[in-house]
Amino acid sequence: PESVIERISTVRATVEVSGLTDNAQYICILSYYSEAGTFLTFEEAKDTRFSADTVNVEVEIWTMKTVPVVIEVSGQDEVADGYRYTGAEQSLTTIQVSGLRSRLATLNAITIPEEKLSVAGASEDVVVEINLEEYLPEGIDLVNDEEKTLTVTLQIAPLIVQTYEVETIELMGKKAGFEYQLHNMPLKIELRALEEDFKGITDEHITASLDVSGYGAGSYRLPVNIELDSVFELYGGASVSLTIVEPVVEESSTAAEPDDGGFE
Repeated sequence: PESVIERISTVRATVEVSGLTDNAQYICILSYYSEAGTFLTFEEAKDTRFSADTVNVEVEIWTMKTVPVVIEVSGQDEVADGYRYTGAEQSLTTIQVSGLRSRLATLNAITIPEEKLSVAGASEDVVVEINLEEYLPEGIDLVNDEEKTLTVTLQIAPLIVQTYEVETIELMGKKAGFEYQLHNMPLKIELRALEEDFKGITDEHITASLDVSGYGAGSYRLPVNIELDSVFELYGGASVSLTIVEPVVEESSTAAEPDDGGFE
């Protein structure tokens, strides 16, 4: 007859985990199966003995959690001249991960460091593909294989130059009584920015001032201090012609009375 031992292909310990929310330990009875998957009872071989009829089983319950994918971008102020970094698009902003509850408790985000995402010297969009599994902590797995690859598009846009007219220049440090005359107004300046930024430009985005405290009467060509909204750059310089006229002091005179010689 065929040996009882030779008929055993698989030994199973079955655990019911439905409704289980935390790790647990069980003592399970061992079951024996043939290669065909038939349950073996060994009733015809009651004298057969095994080293153990039960086994200790420890069940670890993995939970799932949705976490954000955060990217850090370097070189934002170092793109090619005449261009600007305008933002990033991500194929995934969140992913589902699984792991022991204790491990997931400390995982708040998956962060891609800036050394992986740089736009330094860029004059066009930069596309980077990243394997997210490389950034998962030990003991944490992705739930969906479709979320394994993150594609990041770092967007670069060209700047354009437009001329803008400044109607008002604030004069700082004026001397009392002096007259200050600005010439060739309004002042024309060239600004550089993204095309869409120019659509909403107003005088509130530009402040022009001129410090005249160290100047006396005369004519000057002086640089103008231009303060801009952060989205604009002054392309080239800005200067204006100024004439300063000192006040005219009028001399006062008293008419002399005629001398009558002392005669009445």
